[in-house]
Amino acid sequence: MEQNVLDGLNDPATRQEFCVITLYWLAISVPYMREIRGPQAKANNVLELGDLHCRVIKHIDVLIKEPEHLLGPDASETHGSLDGHGWERPDAFYAVQRHASQQLPQIQSLLIHFLKKAKESWLRFMSEFEGGGALSRATPEQIERAWMEKTNDLNEGAFGT
Repeated sequence: MEQNVLDGLNDPATRQEFCVITLYWLAISVPYMREIRGPQAKANNVLELGDLHCRVIKHIDVLIKEPEHLLGPDASETHGSLDGHGWERPDAFYAVQRHASQQLPQIQSLLIHFLKKAKESWLRFMSEFEGGGALSRATPEQIERAWMEKTNDLNEGAFGT
C-alpha cells in the first residue's frame, strides 16, 4: 500500500492534480470560509450571501482569464486570493510554485479547466440568488423571516453525536 501511495506522489499527473486543488483551496475555498465564518463575516443568514457568491464567480472568471495570478512569477494573494488576504498556507503556495515552474507543464491548462468546472458548480449552487430570482425580489423582512444558517454545522454536529 505504501508503494502505491509513493508511486502516486511521484506521478506527474497526480502532482498536477494536487497542485490545482491546492491553488483552488487557497484562492477560493479558504477565503470563502473566512467570509462565512471569520470575524469579518457580514451576513448572518445564508439568504444574504448572494453578493459573496457573485464575487466568487467574478474572481473565478478573473483567474480563468489570468491564471498567472496563481501561477505566474508575480503571483500573490493580492490578486490570487478571493479576499486578497494572506495565503492560509504560504508553504503550500510556494511548493506549488516550485513544482509548477519545474516539472508540471500542463498545470495552467488543468487549472483553467478546473476553474471552469468549479464555476459551473457555483452557478448551479447559487441559481436562486440570481437577479430576477425569488431571493433578489424578496424584501429584507421576507429574508429575515426565512432565516437559515450559513453553514450546516448544526446538522453535522448532530450527525457526529
